[in-house]
Amino acid sequence: MPSFKTLRECWQYHGVAAKSVSDWTATDDPPTRVAMTFWRHEFDDPSSLCIYRARMPKDGETGRKPPAAFKKRIKDLRLAKEKFGSEVRVVLVTVKDPDASPWRIKEREAVDWRMRVVGPVTDAGDFRLERT
Repeated sequence: MPSFKTLRECWQYHGVAAKSVSDWTATDDPPTRVAMTFWRHEFDDPSSLCIYRARMPKDGETGRKPPAAFKKRIKDLRLAKEKFGSEVRVVLVTVKDPDASPWRIKEREAVDWRMRVVGPVTDAGDFRLERT
């Protein structure tokens, strides 16, 4: 798996471009594919990297609203599901210290395998992906 210094290089590897440096999801233009960034340690089993589930904390749980980048992630997950057979290209990031806040990226990898959106993608940010 190729490691890169920036997310932009990871996006280029997958043939996509993010609209903003803070985006953790990207598409090409016009959209024919979706790529997303995932924290390695958030997989159900970080050693196998087969299932990823996510849920954005509600406003009351963190005291802040979901960031715009999160809303874009939900939009792009739905795009992948509706237009591209649920396929998502993957960029993995490894956290320097999972106990720190906020998390900082230690390493970025653009992987050759894909994940597939399984089940609904809710407005609250609940979704599940499985490795294909």
